[in-house]
Amino acid sequence: FPSHDISKYVASFVIVPICFKNKIYGNIVFCFKKREKFPKSKRNLCVFIGNGLAQAITIHRLVQSEYEARSLYKRNEAYFKALIKNTNEVVSLMDDKGKIKYISSSILKLGGYNENEIIGRNLQDYLYDADDVAHFKSCLKNILSMPGTECAVELKLKHKNGIALTLEIVALNMLSHPSIRGIVLNIRDITERKNLEIAKENKILLEEEKQKVSFIADATHELRTPLAIIRGNVDRVLS
Repeated sequence: FPSHDISKYVASFVIVPICFKNKIYGNIVFCFKKREKFPKSKRNLCVFIGNGLAQAITIHRLVQSEYEARSLYKRNEAYFKALIKNTNEVVSLMDDKGKIKYISSSILKLGGYNENEIIGRNLQDYLYDADDVAHFKSCLKNILSMPGTECAVELKLKHKNGIALTLEIVALNMLSHPSIRGIVLNIRDITERKNLEIAKENKILLEEEKQKVSFIADATHELRTPLAIIRGNVDRVLS
């Protein structure tokens, strides 16, 4: 209280702590012009007022915190979607059985499928043949036994128009992560790269074949020359 005399304004007062579950937010001071007695009923009332205010402050802070957390989540979600929307790679989340829980919208550009056509389905439904399904199952088996591990596999995916795409898929086991609880897939289309590799291999094989043909032709020519000479000499002797 100030140093000057306030006795003509305040004859008695009570200090009520604003607290809830051992959390103290402050105090309320009730001042009275007359002398007051504070029986148990009034003391209980003061405690009720203090606790009520503390609970109201606590609830307000929790609501504010929840609002800020949701706002942050929405901003992060928007940022994440914008980030993966403008990339050629596809990000997906699936459960331990291969059922797709989420897939980025870039799947439309890669495979011709809408997100809703794939979510809820099994990735195996879109693989090209039985060998690809077997490779995918083997990859899953390897990472399911140990959380946090990953595997990389090349598989063929059926494009919506029927053609086969060669994909490089990196699967990361994050089933034990409380915020993810799934297997994260990073999917990249490597069809063009694989076609270039095949074309390069075919070119090398064709070049090797040409060299073989040329060698055989040269060898045949070298063999024919002495045979022709021998045949000519035999003809002369016989004549």
